[in-house]
Amino acid sequence: MDLEKRVFVIPHFHYDVAWIRKEKEYLKMVYKILGKVVKIMEKDHEFRYVVDQAFYLQELKTEKPKLFLQVAEEISEGRIEVVNAGYAMPDLNLISPSAIKKNYEIMNDFAEREFNTKPKVAWMIDCFGHPGMMPKLAKETGLRYYVFWRGMNLPESTQEFVWFGADGSSVLTHWMKHGYSLFGYNFKDLMRAVNVSDPSTNLVFIPFGADFYIPDEKLIQQVHDAESARFALPSEFFKELEKHENELPKIEGEMLSDFCNFWGYYSSRISFKQLYRRAEREILKKDEVREEEWKNLLYAAFHDLICGTGIDEVYPYAEKKLRKIKIERKRERKARSYKGKFLRRISFELKAEEGDLYHTIPSMETELPPNSVKLESFLKNSGLDLIVRIDFQHPRHILRIVVNTGIRDGRLTHHLWKNVWTERKLNTSYALNDFFEYKDDNNGFRFHSDDCFDYEVRDTGKVYLTLVRSVQILSHGDAGPRTMCPKALELGKHLFKISMSTLGKKEWL
Repeated sequence: MDLEKRVFVIPHFHYDVAWIRKEKEYLKMVYKILGKVVKIMEKDHEFRYVVDQAFYLQELKTEKPKLFLQVAEEISEGRIEVVNAGYAMPDLNLISPSAIKKNYEIMNDFAEREFNTKPKVAWMIDCFGHPGMMPKLAKETGLRYYVFWRGMNLPESTQEFVWFGADGSSVLTHWMKHGYSLFGYNFKDLMRAVNVSDPSTNLVFIPFGADFYIPDEKLIQQVHDAESARFALPSEFFKELEKHENELPKIEGEMLSDFCNFWGYYSSRISFKQLYRRAEREILKKDEVREEEWKNLLYAAFHDLICGTGIDEVYPYAEKKLRKIKIERKRERKARSYKGKFLRRISFELKAEEGDLYHTIPSMETELPPNSVKLESFLKNSGLDLIVRIDFQHPRHILRIVVNTGIRDGRLTHHLWKNVWTERKLNTSYALNDFFEYKDDNNGFRFHSDDCFDYEVRDTGKVYLTLVRSVQILSHGDAGPRTMCPKALELGKHLFKISMSTLGKKEWL
């Protein structure tokens, strides 16, 4: 092993609230893992560990109070670090920035109340892409460092850099270039793990763990036997990295590339996403929200739930939590029906779908049966509301609404939060959260929908919004087991509201 390298081995396990097993099954695995960690620490005073989500720590306190106290003692002695993945590690593209911020704050409060510690590290290791306001949100919640895996926009980069978000906020960042399972799962030889690593300095960050990984004592001994390696906490690594901050690359933009990421989960299980969005909207408009309501919402915001990438059996419980949030029916103001020429620019596209819950793979276009989609349109102030009602009976198909804006060589910008905007690429699928604009120097359009969850703007000027995506399998094998998920077919009645407004034009055509 290169003696000039200083190797920081970070033991951890990745926790899923629910995915291909139910919550209770996963919690049993958590108790087994943390029980093993405590036993190792009784004998091995050099061993270190990471815990990251308040949900399972809260359950640990209730179900295994003795083990919880043992974990708390190791935290107080500085051998276990509480990093911040939130109440539960969410998807960062489909939920609002306010929900992301509250997620961090709940974990901060839990860590300070139960362990008298303040997390310093945003630990977003399995989130499916990172929008441009994440450096700002991390800084606003007291998190000085950021760790992630999926979505890197410069895959040839080394692993440490200063990330500048859409508003100019920056955060010192480690990108897990080879995933969070580098040592212990991908490689069982520490030297090989170090050799494939691509650090920006002589400091090498080696994640030691995997999904629900129980520490292997033979591999632990490898670390002890290596002269230039030691077990460490993430904050210890970053404190050393700060000494080299001026030498690090500076990277701007969103971490939403297709490198080690998925395209398709934005529109998986549209019914659950719509239920989540209604509950989130209800919470955000309240002056006072009970902590339990936030926790019910953030449980459902967990990445494999809101992304739609879990098995059928995990959704009824998550839906029950969302329905505990009382949703008031919105009274719609009377609006004038619109029958103008602009409706000629609106069409629908139905394609056969060969993907899974993670990947959109539409194939040949198929004919949409007459009268299977009902479109209503209403003028409201300077805007146009489109109401789409369908009784979807097309298993393994994807249905999109297509709006021909008539704009060529336009600019696509997305509103992230408050006054934070980011420019995005054409011919690329993005999560629809809040609103986006497509415009040129003279005019343009703004699109908003709480019912649609992905969009693409083509260089032809056409805007595609997914309505229903019907798939039947969790994964074809690269992202999970080949589990059948018949409820993900999304057959039945659906309603979508899409709001458009003009930019630079006073009236609709």
